[in-house]
Amino acid sequence: MEQRLYQFTDEQYEKLDAISDNDRILVTGGAGTGKTFVAAACARYEAAEGRSVLLVTRSHYLATFLANQGLPENVTVAAIEEVSQFVDDGKKWDVLIVDEGQDLCSLECLDLVESVLEGGWEKGRWRWFGDPNYQVSPSFPVDQDCLGYLRIHGVATSLKNNIRNAGKIVEAIKLLAGADVGKPSSRPDSGTVDLQLVENESEILPQAALAVRKWLSNDDQLPRNSIALLVCSPADAENAVELLSAKNVRAEALSKRALGGKPRDCVLVATIEDFKGLERPLVCVAGLGGQDFASSAYKSISRANHALVLVATRSSVTELTEKAASAGSRQGDK
Repeated sequence: MEQRLYQFTDEQYEKLDAISDNDRILVTGGAGTGKTFVAAACARYEAAEGRSVLLVTRSHYLATFLANQGLPENVTVAAIEEVSQFVDDGKKWDVLIVDEGQDLCSLECLDLVESVLEGGWEKGRWRWFGDPNYQVSPSFPVDQDCLGYLRIHGVATSLKNNIRNAGKIVEAIKLLAGADVGKPSSRPDSGTVDLQLVENESEILPQAALAVRKWLSNDDQLPRNSIALLVCSPADAENAVELLSAKNVRAEALSKRALGGKPRDCVLVATIEDFKGLERPLVCVAGLGGQDFASSAYKSISRANHALVLVATRSSVTELTEKAASAGSRQGDK
């Protein structure tokens, strides 16, 4: 499955052709449809044509990951927080590529990145990749006027096939988050989903640590860095690293160092929000904290390629499934 994840699908080749033929284009797709993969491919294509490329995202962790993917020298990868310095330095690029665009859909962000794009939004060459499920997982508010402005000046297309998540994980996303993440490219019964319910939140982290330890115990050839443990808060991340270490599991918190260069032989521990845009073959989700369980479910479950363990309170999962059933009923009425 991992080998397939790094191969283009027919749909992606088709989208790359459409993107190359248009100066300005919006590409939408749910989690797992390969937006970041295609965005990186676009950067390579544009660079091969001799154009300078700026690839921007909000997350500095995702920017670090992309910067370590061996992109050509004339491709600059940056988090949005770095763009102000580019403006001050008077830098401009021939092509702008925006990944996780729904997190940068505000007047402030659009004005900022326009300053470094030759020709701006109206006449420049740009590719905008975004998730249409932003209402399910609202990390940052989406300004509908800004989104409308981009649609006026760009051609819209979409990715509809899920290439990242195994069939059972796609089904879990739909059931628990109520989000459409495309048709799985793998068999519907592929992958594994293990839902472990606890009564109290204090039981979540210890149970999650046991689940990670079990994965490694069942397969002594399994690389530790194929596993991510996602938690709800930075404090939980610190506690999770300590719990895993106590069980003789080498682990480290998400950092730029952890994502750079040679893969490190450690289980990666991160908050659900910080792990956005990243993925691992095996993901253990420790809790669905906060007020919006559906948002947490969408952002976390969709990070798993093949195997998922979700440890959550019985009450949170009950609330999720009831909301999903209610939403499904309303869709049926329509």
